[in-house]
Amino acid sequence: MGNAELVNENTASKPRIAKLEALVKYYEEQFRLAKHRQFGAKSEKSEYDSAQLSIFNEAELLADTSIT
Repeated sequence: MGNAELVNENTASKPRIAKLEALVKYYEEQFRLAKHRQFGAKSEKSEYDSAQLSIFNEAELLADTSIT
């Protein structure tokens, strides 16, 4: 293979390499997002504020602690 042929092959390969690198980057990002959806932090926050939920602690707050 001559020098000119190698230069032509190299020039022809550059767009394909760039496209493949972009594809790898895309798939890496998709993989990262899938892992985050599967293992990421889940939000199980209540739609009610803590002041409203504190009424359920009323029995503990009013309990007579002297009784054993």
